Amino acid sequence: MLFMPLKMTGGQPNRRRWRSTDEELPGLLQILEIRYSVTAVDADAAGRGKGRGRSKPVERAFLDLSKQIDTHPFLAGAYTGRSTQDRPETHRTRVAGWADFIEVVARVVAEHNARTGRRTEAAARRSFDAVWAEEYSAATVRRLTPSQAALLLLAAEPSQVDRSGCVRINAGRGAGLPANRYHAAALTDRAGERVVVRFDPADLHAGVGVYDREGRWICHAPCLAPVGFADTGAARDWERARRRRRKAAEAELAAVRDMQALESAHRELPPASEPETPRPAAVRLVTTPAAKTLSGTGAGGGSRKFLTALRRFNSIGED
Repeated sequence: MLFMPLKMTGGQPNRRRWRSTDEELPGLLQILEIRYSVTAVDADAAGRGKGRGRSKPVERAFLDLSKQIDTHPFLAGAYTGRSTQDRPETHRTRVAGWADFIEVVARVVAEHNARTGRRTEAAARRSFDAVWAEEYSAATVRRLTPSQAALLLLAAEPSQVDRSGCVRINAGRGAGLPANRYHAAALTDRAGERVVVRFDPADLHAGVGVYDREGRWICHAPCLAPVGFADTGAARDWERARRRRRKAAEAELAAVRDMQALESAHRELPPASEPETPRPAAVRLVTTPAAKTLSGTGAGGGSRKFLTALRRFNSIGED
């Protein structure tokens, strides 16, 4: 309940997420006059939901159900553990089908509710099914009308009636493309009024239902100009493809600019020139004992050719 979508909690003052505005549409909870309370889930050191079963008994049921479902024989080999450090030896040895999983969940929930000996104050050693049957038989039950139940399957979007009695919605519209337009004669007298448009996300060309800000029915508006996509899924796919194309174009443009910069720098680079080595004022030979040994003057006498070359070298330095 902590992160319920805005379509559910719109207009609720005790919501913990999103900032309320005057233009905010009433959520389904407010339309159906459902009161709800928000509770936070405690977390352990690893950030996993820890729960507090004493103050929130439903979390004890979540723990029991998860253990029974995860370790059910019909799902053996499909359970992957709570984390990478807590994996069973048989994990990922098989893949459980969706139908098998739904059947296991239904069986476990039925067994959980039928189990007797519950020690809660309300159960008093009875089963949850027995407690529910007793309380339900003495309660006044509110049921939704077909029109109210239909609201649960429709998406909503605010819109403003134009001078011709048409409304437009952004659902099914791509960036830079026109939006679907809906018209009804009953909207002609409501030009400039802000209304709520409810529609089927899977069939945007089938028309929309128009309500006022308080949730009262106005009329059904057929699709006058089906210029947008027929469903919101196609519009999302088109938008994702457009963003991918834009990113690819930006990457190509950046690569072209890098190539042009390198080519320009190569053309404008001046030729390399080595600086002229200056002549020293004087030159002196190394006179260490090791140098004398290498030159042949230390151990067995110098070579005549070497001495001649040395004198010539010294004479060049004196010039």
